[in-house]
Amino acid sequence: MLPELQAPGCFFIFVTSKLYVLVVFLTYKVCAFIIKENAEQMSKIINFFMIVIFLLILSFLVIIHELGHLFTALFFHVKVEEFGLGIPPKVRTLFSWKGIEFTLNAFPLGGFVRM
Repeated sequence: MLPELQAPGCFFIFVTSKLYVLVVFLTYKVCAFIIKENAEQMSKIINFFMIVIFLLILSFLVIIHELGHLFTALFFHVKVEEFGLGIPPKVRTLFSWKGIEFTLNAFPLGGFVRM
């Protein structure tokens, strides 16, 4: 049963908490499959791919989480200046929408909404 949701951000918080569990489960399953198939030959490659898979899924979760902040701010008419993927310094501006600058930053882990 879903909890009663008061604002758009509540939905993203609820979904994000469930996705964290899914991330751990999917990372384990994908890596377990790779290890089972080629354990002796590819141990170093497997470790590398485990990290890459985890970081990709985590990056997806960060985007979902930050979208929750963005939509909540828009819902409550808070002026949002920037939606950033990664940790600054800014590498490039992807596009602008409703006066919000969407940027890609130098360090890919993390994100922020500047209000």
